[in-house]
Amino acid sequence: MVLQGCVGTTVNQGPAEIANVFLSEEPNIPSGHQRPSLQLKNNLRNVFKEFCARCGEALSKNRKLASGNEKQCEYHKELERNFYLFTERLAPLMDHTNHKHSVAMLRKTYINGFIIPSVIQSPSSNDDRSDVDNQSKTINGVWNHHRL
Repeated sequence: MVLQGCVGTTVNQGPAEIANVFLSEEPNIPSGHQRPSLQLKNNLRNVFKEFCARCGEALSKNRKLASGNEKQCEYHKELERNFYLFTERLAPLMDHTNHKHSVAMLRKTYINGFIIPSVIQSPSSNDDRSDVDNQSKTINGVWNHHRL
């Protein structure tokens, strides 16, 4: 449940919205408040990299726990999908010129033992539903292929 709140939030958008507010080119800072300095932004980027690493580790552990339980496997597939969507949304805010590199870096701890290359190499488009559907199919296919 905690992992779902980290990567798949629907109310107030959770960590992804925090990143968007403070790390976007035009921060959504209320008038009268100071914009974050470059040093603060870089510190926050490091925190989000670590956050993604911990989420990836939690997904790996959850995957092992979910194996053999069909209901838990379905829930885990949804967690995976949300993690990939979360990292896709976060990647442009990581201050790398190469989007694919940002995505791979954010997903590193999870995909080291569970490689999904077509998801990493897919073109980025936050609003393109076909990319999301393709990512879900890829994740589901790999999950079914590698089920413990």
